[in-house]
This record gives sequence, structure tokens and C-alpha cells, in this order.
Amino acid sequence: MTDQHLDVFQHTSSGRSDGGVEHVGEPLRGDFIVVANDLLQHPELSLAAIGLAVHIQSLPAGTPIEVEALAARFPEGEDLIADALRELEAHGYLASA
Repeated sequence: MTDQHLDVFQHTSSGRSDGGVEHVGEPLRGDFIVVANDLLQHPELSLAAIGLAVHIQSLPAGTPIEVEALAARFPEGEDLIADALRELEAHGYLASA
């Protein structure tokens, strides 16, 4: 069985003059988060940092987000995760406790 995505986007190269993204699929209803465009489109954040920030936002309060815990969840490895966390902290998206 394939995964079903509630919100799908595709890059269009035909049928549209701008060749931009087109959203297709059903509107989101249910368990989701809202993410601010300033994070998603931040010009100085890496894709890894943006993705990690979105993942962190989706977690319940109190979930551990130490490098080791995140590395156990994702294949990117501790170095990339640590770099992404430092980026988020440097740009004010993550505060040390």
C-alpha cells in the first residue's frame, strides 16, 4: 500500500506559463501544524534546518530534541543535525533551556 498524502504539490512544466508549483489534492483536515512562511522561506537557513524546525514544531511538548535523540530518528547523522540546530538557534527559532 502506498502512502496517501493529503496535500500534494507538483512542479508543472506544461500547461502553465510560469512552470511553478501547483497544489493538488484534498484540503488538510485533522492532525497538522501551521508553519510560518518566514521560517519556510528564510534566505539564510539550510533545507536541513527548515525541515528539522518543522519536525520539532510537530512534536508534543516535552519531547527530547537533543542531537542523539534526533539522530536516532533520522538518517542524516549527528553532525548535520547539530549544525541544523545551531542554525535555528542563531536565527532565533530555537532557544536553549
